[in-house]
Amino acid sequence: MKHLRHVVIATAVSLAGCSGSSAAPTASGPPNVAGNYSGTVTINYISLGRVLTCPAQTTVNQNGANVTFAPLVLSGVCASAGSLPLGDTTISNTGSLGSATQTIFLASCGGNYDVTASGGFFGNTFQFSVLYTAKTGGCVTQVGNFSFNGNLSR
Repeated sequence: MKHLRHVVIATAVSLAGCSGSSAAPTASGPPNVAGNYSGTVTINYISLGRVLTCPAQTTVNQNGANVTFAPLVLSGVCASAGSLPLGDTTISNTGSLGSATQTIFLASCGGNYDVTASGGFFGNTFQFSVLYTAKTGGCVTQVGNFSFNGNLSR
């Protein structure tokens, strides 16, 4: 579970997203997504054939196109991971948070992952997906590839 905690934290750091009031686009800018969100996060360890589904919740604050996320609090079988920082991002007029890819180093497995994150708000739902592809070190042999998906509603 120690490796899970570090990997999940790294995933969450590369993410930014949640939702709030009516998520319908407005004529003058992005939809209002501020509010409290709860739902599930699924972690799929592709190479291990293991899937964890965990209750999750967060709060989203918004100022125009700038969206700030409170830490994502995981519970159930993922409670040992605690709360995971999500950070800040910019939302488009359609509710999209876009997509980004970066390489991160994880000290817990002594290697690198290529991380691709995407997500957005759809009505009153915040959906996101993060794919971790192990590139070097113990990350390849210890944990391998995994994905992190969330579906939270307000």
